[in-house]
Amino acid sequence: MGLRLSDVTCLLNDALRQTRRDGQAQERELVALSSLAQPSRIIELLRSLRSNLDAAAACAEQSYLHPLGFYKLMLIDAAPLFELRVHVWWPSSRPGVDHVHNHRFSFVSTVVCGGYDMQVFQVDPAGEEMTEYREVASPDTGWRLEPVGRARLGLLTSAKLRQGSSYALSAEALHRVSVPPGTLCVTLLLRTARADSTTQVFAEPGHVVSTAIPKMSLSSDDYRAHLEALLDELAG
Repeated sequence: MGLRLSDVTCLLNDALRQTRRDGQAQERELVALSSLAQPSRIIELLRSLRSNLDAAAACAEQSYLHPLGFYKLMLIDAAPLFELRVHVWWPSSRPGVDHVHNHRFSFVSTVVCGGYDMQVFQVDPAGEEMTEYREVASPDTGWRLEPVGRARLGLLTSAKLRQGSSYALSAEALHRVSVPPGTLCVTLLLRTARADSTTQVFAEPGHVVSTAIPKMSLSSDDYRAHLEALLDELAG
């Protein structure tokens, strides 16, 4: 019998509740996610979701094309404890925005296939000048960016993440990712502690920034089509 949604939900529930007792959050979450990101296991999980019509329909409502250029495909919504999702950059996708940003939550992520370059920044008075925005997200209206003013960021670190790479990022961390155009990149992401309802976004001066971006959830058919295409790629 293949890996079922209920198996994964129990595994992650146990791992996250254990971290509350022993405090080894990042290590335990990274181990759990890395094991699930093994090609054979994630294929089993996707097949289990594909065969569960009710679960797939519920996940479709929380799945969409993200402004950063990837498709967010929800796999398990166990809020407020966690969410498990796949992020897919298809080779045919148009490039997304490359703004520096933080998140509304802490998370751990593993590269399932492909890869990207990631840069992590910090506020630095001697750093590169940027325009800061406050991003507000709504499930009904999408994303809204409100100008804040000028800011300066300095590069803290950079890394090339490839298949099998895993990392943890706090909600406050400022980062930017760059996926090579025309390539397939798939990551498995585990969202954990929620931190805030807004995020910070930083764009280079002169870049055109869309201050209102609608969110269009995938239909059940489109969601299942993405699952099928992803299964074909991973199994092939």
